[in-house]
Amino acid sequence: MIKNLMKRLTGIVFAVLFVSITLSLVNRANADTNQQQIPQWFRDNASLWLSGDMDDSQFMQAIHLLATDPSYSNIKPNNTVVSLHPFHKSKNCDDLNFPLVDWSGCDYSGKYLSHADLTGARLVGTNLTGTDMQKAYLILSHLKYANLSNVDLTNADLYGANLFDANLTGVSAPFLSAHFANFTGADLTGADLHQSTLSWAEFDGANLTNANLFGAEGVSTDFSGVDFSGANLSWVNFNGANLTNADLDGANLHSANLGGADLTGASLHCQNNPICISGGQ
Repeated sequence: MIKNLMKRLTGIVFAVLFVSITLSLVNRANADTNQQQIPQWFRDNASLWLSGDMDDSQFMQAIHLLATDPSYSNIKPNNTVVSLHPFHKSKNCDDLNFPLVDWSGCDYSGKYLSHADLTGARLVGTNLTGTDMQKAYLILSHLKYANLSNVDLTNADLYGANLFDANLTGVSAPFLSAHFANFTGADLTGADLHQSTLSWAEFDGANLTNANLFGAEGVSTDFSGVDFSGANLSWVNFNGANLTNADLDGANLHSANLGGADLTGASLHCQNNPICISGGQ
């Protein structure tokens, strides 16, 4: 395992050097090209490849794309990430080696996975739309880019799970346990998370528009840049939470505990709380 990691680290160093040299030559050839740098989308792809979520051929495609057409240095990250499918598809979508199944890129929409033990499972980019996952064990599972729209996660355990950029629109997840989970960039529009435990989790840049977090625990949780517009945040415990630059417009914060929370730069046109600029009484 150590040898494989060192091989990947060596490979990524050479790849970055290769692209750097290529862009340097392009800079000299084009007088109107200034301060050309390795674009963020390529850095993101390199990170995915290093973590094993992008195979070698896809990463080589990314290198070739940048090296042969430097105009891609200005492309937005998501455009390239999507076109290159930043995760490998499982070789066996019928894998039943629980709990460490690898269903990455597979279609498990509408399945019955209630009480399933998926601890540490690889579900990167998996389509789980409409799946019944009540009381499922998803501890430390890999759910980056997964589609969990309209999934039933009632009483499920997502301790330490990675849901980076996942689609959780309309998810039903009351009483969810998600300590230390990563929801960075995830879409939770209209999600039901009432009385869930979200303490020490990361929601940086997530979309929680019109979500229901009634009575949820968000102690020391990172909610920076989160869109809470129209959300029900009554009785939420935000003690010590990071709410910098959060959008709380139209949100209901009745009896929410904001002791020690950082509200720097937050939009506070909320309701039913003294911190609100309007309608806060």
